[in-house]
Amino acid sequence: MGETTFIYGLIDPRDQQIRYVGKSGDPEKRLREHMRLYSKNRHLTHWLKQLKAIGINPTVRVIQKVSKSKWKEAERHWIRTFKWAGVKLTNLSDGGQGFIEGQRPSLETRSKMVKNHWARKGIKPTNYLSDDDLLRRLQLKAQEVDRVPLTSDFAVGKYVTILRRFGTWNAALELAGICHDDYINKYRSAKREHNSRRRNYYNVSAETLLKELRTMALMLGHTPTEKEFKEKAAFSTRCYWRIFGSWCNACSSAGLVPNKPRGINLKGGDASVR
Repeated sequence: MGETTFIYGLIDPRDQQIRYVGKSGDPEKRLREHMRLYSKNRHLTHWLKQLKAIGINPTVRVIQKVSKSKWKEAERHWIRTFKWAGVKLTNLSDGGQGFIEGQRPSLETRSKMVKNHWARKGIKPTNYLSDDDLLRRLQLKAQEVDRVPLTSDFAVGKYVTILRRFGTWNAALELAGICHDDYINKYRSAKREHNSRRRNYYNVSAETLLKELRTMALMLGHTPTEKEFKEKAAFSTRCYWRIFGSWCNACSSAGLVPNKPRGINLKGGDASVR
């Protein structure tokens, strides 16, 4: 028959009557999704809540196995048949209107689903900030951290408010106009620059380092300290430590008089530690 799916029914354990007809590639999994009470079908949700209140769950029964190209006709047929027989179904439509398998609900639908979830728990979002204010704060935070803001960048109360108001973090970022691609490209550019500096650190020759050190000494008019060199030179002082063992050795190799080591007293000809 090719790719197939199932027309299933939800059975009320109290009287063994079918109360809902639907379609799914995995009826058992679909039953678990129904029990999360995310359905917009109020009649179905009310019936499931009644069962949940007395500690029982509906059972699922496969009615027909059909090809995916014909499930709409099959679902309509069974809903029409059961209603004609006087069965009190909770289906609001005549069938054939479910999601196609693999299709993801829109961003707006997902946001509403999560908002309804918070509402069912009796948790109301705080109203002292408007949606525009929250989105503006996200934009400011993105500018401040120079990347896509994370929940960890906000106080607990703030990011929970954003989640409650917009449903998901990604939904809030989208509505704030924060494009992931821009920040990912910026991160990759910074990473390439870092790797380039790292390659320079390992590939630079001793002669190039000594030439840079002599040039810096001519510019300053004296032997540069490590701090002065870090601020103005193209290379890190770690390159000199890696090749020459110390900053003083590097200065000596360049033909410069090393600066007096910090914490050493050279008066009287004898070196003594202060």
